[in-house]
Amino acid sequence: MPWLATKVVQDTMLKAKEKKSVSYSDALQKGDKIEVQLGYYIVNPKALKNLNLDGNKEAEKFTVLKQKYFDVE
Repeated sequence: MPWLATKVVQDTMLKAKEKKSVSYSDALQKGDKIEVQLGYYIVNPKALKNLNLDGNKEAEKFTVLKQKYFDVE
């Protein structure tokens, strides 16, 4: 199937040596456990229905590239 896109609407991919931080309003407490996953979706989950890909397991799959766990002390 050929690509039909003529432009990139939004590129959220991190570039080399680029950092991204995510803030949360919940304060961490001693003993909390944090799971961090870095990964990607082939298709943005919000776009699945518009692209007629609902139910397509491969398109819905989140691919984990790296996973790390932290304990708050």
